[in-house]
Amino acid sequence: MDDQLLDKIEKYFNGTLSEQEKKAFDAAIEQDTALAAAVDNSGITNDAIKLLIEDNLRIELENLRAEESLEEGTNVVSIKKNKPVAKMRILRIYLAAAVSIALLLGFFGMSWAGNNYSDSALSEGIYDGCNMPNVRSDSNTLHPFLEGITAYNSGDYSKAIPFFQGIVVDDPRYAEAQFYLGHTLLKNKDFSKAANQFKKVQILNDLRYMEDAEWHQGIAQLSAGETNNEFQTLLNKITTEQNHTFNSQATALQNKLNSFWRKLVF
Repeated sequence: MDDQLLDKIEKYFNGTLSEQEKKAFDAAIEQDTALAAAVDNSGITNDAIKLLIEDNLRIELENLRAEESLEEGTNVVSIKKNKPVAKMRILRIYLAAAVSIALLLGFFGMSWAGNNYSDSALSEGIYDGCNMPNVRSDSNTLHPFLEGITAYNSGDYSKAIPFFQGIVVDDPRYAEAQFYLGHTLLKNKDFSKAANQFKKVQILNDLRYMEDAEWHQGIAQLSAGETNNEFQTLLNKITTEQNHTFNSQATALQNKLNSFWRKLVF
């Protein structure tokens, strides 16, 4: 989450957004589940902090007033001597509240970061599947991969995987089949196998699938929790190639991997 969005969420809870801005933000929350979750987490944190401060300060200040009232009933000199002590007690109250707030923010921050910046959360947020071709062409001819594509589109990955594996190497559409196999493995959550499959697609050196295979190899490795040197090298390659199809997506991912929230937990 960027600083600008955090600032807007804070203004949302503080009531400093204009009526038009608030309506627009409410509409955005309804449309964006990730934003809604972030707002909910912020709301819980704010409520907890307010409750914590109110309870701590109310109890401690009531105790302090009771002590001072008792001192006033003894002698004036006693009150003057104890004023620095009273001030120190108030200071300790605020320090205790500040520590409690820090701990509370740390707890909710780590929880939120774990839910939004883990390997699985990041990979799920950037993978939207594969757009399989239409199984029927303009000439009403059935696609040669009809069985595999139909199985993939219906979510029957256990049927689609062996179909694409069965396309022989001398088939003119072999590279295409291997590319679809990589996506099918990824959808089936066979992440390590999917990463290796996308490497295989790159070795075939078919320009139609090269950049797509590089990016989805990275997604598969991230999904598998394999954020090793190979993964970092691949991600750096995509982010430094300005004309790469997935340059902007890779840059956004790299920023999240290097963010404060990621480092807070991982």
